Amino acid sequence: MHRPPTFDSRRRWLRWLALAAPGSWTTLGLADAAAQPAATNAMEPGAASSPPPRSGETPLSPTLDNGAAARGSAVTYPTLVPGRPLVFPRDHGAHPDYRTEWWYLTGWLQRPGAAGPCGVQITFFRSRTGHSPANPSRFAPHQLILAHVALALPERHALLHDQRAARQGFGLTDAKLDDTDVRLDDWTLRRDADDRYHADLRAQGFALRLTFTAIAPPFAQGDRGFSRKGPRPEQASYYYSRPQLAVDGTLAIDGDSGPTNVEGRAWLDHEWSSEILDAQASGWDWCGLNLDDGSALMAFVVRGAERTVIWSDARWISATGMGSKGSKGSKGSKGSKGSKGSKGSTGGTGTGTGTGTGTGTGTGTDDIDAIRTVNPRTVDTRTVSARFEPRRLWRSTRTGITYPVETTLIIGARRLDLIPLFDDQELDSRSSTGAIYWEGAVTVREAGRSIGRGYLELTGYDGRLRM
Repeated sequence: MHRPPTFDSRRRWLRWLALAAPGSWTTLGLADAAAQPAATNAMEPGAASSPPPRSGETPLSPTLDNGAAARGSAVTYPTLVPGRPLVFPRDHGAHPDYRTEWWYLTGWLQRPGAAGPCGVQITFFRSRTGHSPANPSRFAPHQLILAHVALALPERHALLHDQRAARQGFGLTDAKLDDTDVRLDDWTLRRDADDRYHADLRAQGFALRLTFTAIAPPFAQGDRGFSRKGPRPEQASYYYSRPQLAVDGTLAIDGDSGPTNVEGRAWLDHEWSSEILDAQASGWDWCGLNLDDGSALMAFVVRGAERTVIWSDARWISATGMGSKGSKGSKGSKGSKGSKGSKGSTGGTGTGTGTGTGTGTGTGTDDIDAIRTVNPRTVDTRTVSARFEPRRLWRSTRTGITYPVETTLIIGARRLDLIPLFDDQELDSRSSTGAIYWEGAVTVREAGRSIGRGYLELTGYDGRLRM
């Protein structure tokens, strides 16, 4: 006699369908993910999850659903426009109408004893596919949630890495609208009312339970959060950063005696877009740096063929700006009139524009939710162009890709040397986002002196990166 399934068995069945139903993954170009029962793939040193692409070949992106338009009405994505204010806490949450979105955490953790520091990277992606919105099925993969987590362990000279991918739904995978609250099965990232982010991930080979505490309001990149990435205005994202996050929590690595307490500093980026890269772009170099004097720096270059610069930008956030979050309960003072904007950064084929004059906004409250809109004039910033000058190359023995893992970041008269914690920080995400790139912990040196730490991201070195 057939017994009805129990609650647990139904949940397991739904989890399998949501995370690994082969038919839909094949349609989306994610057959590798379907081969894993939990859509999870850990990369061991010296191994690759699938054969590397041939020279010039680009992995299929999960944002593409070939043939979706033939099954119903075509998906259209909103065009980004300058002048849209960032509004919180709403903009901490998801923006499902847009094609691509990510919440991206990188940082350095200090471990007790002789273990020394290590790097950590946690990224949750949301992707609106080309699957027809007219399809009412709960199993239709209109939205995908993907995630990576990696530990950079210098004693192993290797990453511990895990990744997942799933369609949204069934109470197992979601990205909430009203605040940061992203779930991919039992991997979670959420923000609470005290402006603390909580990450809980049990990955293959390790587990993280970390809290990231903000010391300042969100910092709007670009023109009040409208960040240009190319010569055409639609080649942009809405983008804000949370530098100098204070980190504490626990880290457990399989084979160790048990969880250990860690602390450190981190950087969070939240970005969403419908179109980023110009047709001539091959990829980008990006860094987010927390400096020892309390300041922070973001810089990126969008590269074309032969390392030509299509677009670049850099933003300094002074230590004074980072300390702009007021004492708890105090009322924000009236903002002073904004000074005339400096000339914007210049792209390879276009020019930026000045930000004009404006009115400041008081931020004298510890409750970030009370700061309804981001105004870049609440922090002391300088906008300049950036240039990455390779110092030393490293070639991956797994994929054959060569990366400039040691580089000098040139901003105005300043030259910052970015030195990797170790060379092999290549991240193979072909079982989730479909890309291979280098994402590594770096120290920052200026005139031979260490001045900070951060992360460097190098994409598109195996052929043109498709978003």
